[in-house]
Amino acid sequence: MKIKCLPWMLLALICNAPAFSQQLFQTTQFQEAVNNQTRTNTGSPGNHYWQNRGDYTIHVNFDPASNVLSGEEIITYYNNSPDTLQKLILRLYPDIYKKGVFRLSEIADKDLNTGVSIDSMVIGNEAFSNFSDPGKAYHRNTNLFVRPQDEILPHSKVQLAIKWHYSVNTGSQVRTGMVDSGSYFIAYCFPRVAVYDDIDGWDTWSYNGTQEFYNDFSNFDVAISVPKNYVVWATGENLNASDNLGNTIIDKIEKASVSTAIVHVIDGTDYTNGDVFSPAASGIWKFVAKDIPDFAFAISNHYLWDMSSVLVDSITGRRTLAEAAFNPIHRDYFDVA
Repeated sequence: MKIKCLPWMLLALICNAPAFSQQLFQTTQFQEAVNNQTRTNTGSPGNHYWQNRGDYTIHVNFDPASNVLSGEEIITYYNNSPDTLQKLILRLYPDIYKKGVFRLSEIADKDLNTGVSIDSMVIGNEAFSNFSDPGKAYHRNTNLFVRPQDEILPHSKVQLAIKWHYSVNTGSQVRTGMVDSGSYFIAYCFPRVAVYDDIDGWDTWSYNGTQEFYNDFSNFDVAISVPKNYVVWATGENLNASDNLGNTIIDKIEKASVSTAIVHVIDGTDYTNGDVFSPAASGIWKFVAKDIPDFAFAISNHYLWDMSSVLVDSITGRRTLAEAAFNPIHRDYFDVA
């Protein structure tokens, strides 16, 4: 009899499954957000939903000879919440390579270092120089906790000016670092303000090398300085390609921007023929990106570059670029044309 009843038991569970799936587990913090109408019971934004955000103006200088990345930035942080913020948390993701930091990814011994060095930091009108004061500014794994003298009031903004530097990893890539001699993918290279949201307040989670990130949507205006014989690709729109690339390459980019065909913007002969770079190349590459959660860039002195474009708005004729930079000796390279 028990065996005969088993299918009916399974059927009952299946029929009742939707009822179980519609029940959203609610923490105390989530229920408070529902009460405040920043969320609904389904987790969707409520009538009083808000998000904090930031504007990042960044200048990064990367020297492949020394593998040292240095930078300075101005962050305008907008507190759109109804709360007074008594502290800020800054993400220092490159500290995943810092000695003594908790991590779940294996790091080569040669990549272990002292982490991100904050050369200077000003929040509002207050300068910080000591980052080991538990009452004022201190490190905890990949986070830097800072308590400014002036609280950040609801619906106000504060400006942060930061200068920093660190050594880029060359032997163990955790989503960032040297790819090969002359090629780098650089991610998470700048100090950024952590998320403060309507459910948990400050996100204090430290990066351990395995999870992706929870970031505010922000605007980025970034200048990247590299040696003049390197090409730079980055998040967002390149504002000054003609300051660095030769006329032959610029002509190919313009062709690709109006074509669905794959254009070999930099092919195997362009480097040897000296066509890649302008004789007056500045080595400074400028990019802007709006309403995105993160910014990254890549550089190389030998990668090839394919480009095409896709029509995304038939009314206005607006197109978006599809690009691929690659080393043809890599096993996963496949020539599609």
